[in-house]
Amino acid sequence: MAGIAGGATATLHFQAWVFLDGQERLCRLQADFVGNERILGRDVLNRLEMLFRGPAGEVIVSP
Repeated sequence: MAGIAGGATATLHFQAWVFLDGQERLCRLQADFVGNERILGRDVLNRLEMLFRGPAGEVIVSP
């Protein structure tokens, strides 16, 4: 996996079924085992309406 600004790192890539907003969805996951960030892929985000409230540390998924 590589970012826009530079270096690359090795990751594990796999598919998993997840339960989001009352529905099961097939998602592609990448695990890099570094840091505490968790990133939702574009394939998930393009199907959901979500509100990210950074200061409150909340993510709201609209039905």
